[in-house]
Amino acid sequence: IGHSLTLALSIAQIIQVNARWIEFFIPLTIVCSGIFNFFSSKTYGWIKNGKYLLTLIFGLIHGLGFASVIRMTLMESEHIGLPLLYFNLGIEAGQVVVVMIIVLLTEIAIRTLGISKKWWTAILSVLAILGGLYFAFMRSPF
Repeated sequence: IGHSLTLALSIAQIIQVNARWIEFFIPLTIVCSGIFNFFSSKTYGWIKNGKYLLTLIFGLIHGLGFASVIRMTLMESEHIGLPLLYFNLGIEAGQVVVVMIIVLLTEIAIRTLGISKKWWTAILSVLAILGGLYFAFMRSPF
């Protein structure tokens, strides 16, 4: 919902954000997600209640990033409705594929390597944090 909203608002030129800042904030959302994973296994009420709000905020940021990609494609076209819908569906399909791959790798790691789900989540979270920090540093607008 978040990225669909900001994607549409950005394409309609209702909101405009400097792409350098968006490219910096996107990897920071990944860092936050990795950190979030360490606390979500515990029963912190504010985390459980804030999970959907955090997802919406991250989606808003990612949608602004997607907007710069589709904007280049739509500059020549007067009709944005259908291309925007197809682009959005492609993003959703891509996310489903990525999640399915991670779930499959998780099952393989847990069953064949004997790694506990808690450790596997920690390993992936650390990799996400490190990767996110690296890309945030590389795209820093400062």
